[in-house]
This record gives sequence, structure tokens and C-alpha cells, in this order.
Amino acid sequence: MANSLPKRSATGQLLPGNTAAPAGKPRAKRTPREVLKAAATDEELIEMVSMGKERALGGDDVWLGWWLNRMFGTARPESAPVVIDGFDAANPVQSSVALTNAAASGKASVSQVRDFVACLKDIDEMGQMADFKAQMEEMREMLAKP
Repeated sequence: MANSLPKRSATGQLLPGNTAAPAGKPRAKRTPREVLKAAATDEELIEMVSMGKERALGGDDVWLGWWLNRMFGTARPESAPVVIDGFDAANPVQSSVALTNAAASGKASVSQVRDFVACLKDIDEMGQMADFKAQMEEMREMLAKP
């Protein structure tokens, strides 16, 4: 029997022309989607989906659920709105104190406080942008005067 092991150097590295996988890289397994696409033509797939639609419209709960999940995604419960006493977007300092108190008392989670702070930052940036636009308009008016 011939030695089928690849030839290596004294340090264990493969020598040029040798491979550790003589048969090559194994083929990837096909996904279920690939198998289904290979088993049916586009027209057949369209016909199957149309049949499912007709069943959903005919009152089949399983098909109705399938259609709704594909159209709108899986429904997730909506959490109750977070109300933080003393939060006022027009007053960032007061809001920061209110957020700190809410986190310390457990009325708001760290991620909720982080979201509120991000909103405060965005509101501040919008205010700065409005101020900048007003200043630019003043400058235009001043430059337009003879």
C-alpha cells in the first residue's frame, strides 16, 4: 500500500505540491430552500403560494398565520410606555437628574435610560440645527441689505 500521507518538512509544514485534503474541499450541504427550489419550477412555486393564499382567504388558520407572518412578521408583545417623573426634554439638566433617579429606584432599566439620553441628545442636536438655520437667515438678511 502506498503512503498517502502528504509530505511535510521537519517543522511539520506541508511541502509545495502537497495538500492535507487530497480530495479537495468538501461540498457544502444544500439548504432546505435550495432543495425546494430545485424540486419545483418558479411557476409551480407561484401556484403553490397562490393555493396557500386561497386557503387562507377560505378560513384556514394555519395558512392565514403563514401569510400574516410573511407579510407583517411575527407579532411581539408591546411593552408599557415608560414614564419618568421630572423628565422634560426642554430642560436637559432636570431630565438627567430625573433619569438618574429613575434608574436608581428601579423604575427604568439602564437600556431605557440610555434610550432617553439618546433622545435628549437628538433633541439637543435638532435645537442646535434650528439655531444655526436662524443665524444663517439673519446673515442672509444682513448681506441682502444695501
